[in-house]
Amino acid sequence: MTDIKQFFTGAAADLIPRDRWGRPQIKQPDGKLKAYQRVTTFVGPLEDTSNLTKWKMRMALKGVMSRPSLQMEVASSLDDDRKLNAIAEKCLDAAGSSDKADLGSALHKFTENHDNGLDISAMPDAFKPDLAAYVQATSIFEMAAIEQFVVIDELAVAGTMDRIVKYNGRYYIADVKTGSIEYGMGKICMQLAAYAHGKGYDADTGQRIDLPPVSQTAGIIIHLPAGTGTCELIWCDLTAGWYACTQLAVGVQAWRKRKDLFKPFYAPAEVPGQTAMELPTAAPQAAPQAPQQANPLQQVIAQTHEAAAAASAAVAARPVAESLPPRNMPGSQAGFDNLAGEVSAALLQAIRGAIDENTLKVLWNHNQPVWSEEHTAAAKVRHGELMGGA
Repeated sequence: MTDIKQFFTGAAADLIPRDRWGRPQIKQPDGKLKAYQRVTTFVGPLEDTSNLTKWKMRMALKGVMSRPSLQMEVASSLDDDRKLNAIAEKCLDAAGSSDKADLGSALHKFTENHDNGLDISAMPDAFKPDLAAYVQATSIFEMAAIEQFVVIDELAVAGTMDRIVKYNGRYYIADVKTGSIEYGMGKICMQLAAYAHGKGYDADTGQRIDLPPVSQTAGIIIHLPAGTGTCELIWCDLTAGWYACTQLAVGVQAWRKRKDLFKPFYAPAEVPGQTAMELPTAAPQAAPQAPQQANPLQQVIAQTHEAAAAASAAVAARPVAESLPPRNMPGSQAGFDNLAGEVSAALLQAIRGAIDENTLKVLWNHNQPVWSEEHTAAAKVRHGELMGGA
């Protein structure tokens, strides 16, 4: 087994100071501490928790029916929401809702102790088949790091990764999952992708420590469902996970912080000469931009949508005769040609980057006044490309 300090000596999670909400306090270059989101919290907003919510509702009902004392507590606290919340947790406990999670956490700890060469003799016999399955499945790996705390400064998040493993000469982030992963695919990919872009962290000095050169395109899930005696290795798409982190989760977080979406209603009579719909509103706030990996396809799509919007705005805002300077005005020919050329070029770029047949139709409908044979030819070519790739 490789010494886990061969590559870095990052801190364990229990050495990291935390604020009152449990967020890790990470030292910045100026020496000040900044609260980072936990990785699991950061990736959470994109997870579909509907099935989990329904399961908890069922468990709460089972719990309250299992104990008359809980029924009495509920009946005596119907007007106290805070107390009802606490009773609901007691109902979940009574139904054994945390049993599987507790069992999974214990099994997870035994795998960690095994990989660190620690004593595991206290493990109950009933669960030794689980550990045996884990040992067999992971025997193809060389453990390079175990339970290490990492920071992802560009997202201001931090967390503890389970493993870095070496397989066929390459390093991968690996995560041990002891429960169901049926509904958590997206969240898991985001979690591992964040770790793959992180750095080790020294809690005393604030130093960031490079990880070994882990793959940023693929991770490994070590699926060890507790009590089954089975263990399965699963590849995880980290490219998609990192996109979701930097493009989707960041946007969701920014959206949830928006406080300027409602405005007081004013009757039109209160503002002479204006209707309610004409009242000025604040400009939309741009979401914080996380550093992005270059993605040519995304750039082309963004550019062509911008070009299409510019072309449509230039034509639709006013009739073409008003949008372009009259040809017979002294000195206007150059201005006419320049503006017409810009509109035509923008429209041509939008056609060539159209993402589907409907986009081509929209471009045609909105830009007929400036549509030329060149645009028709480009649209035919693009349509053939889209149909050929369907």
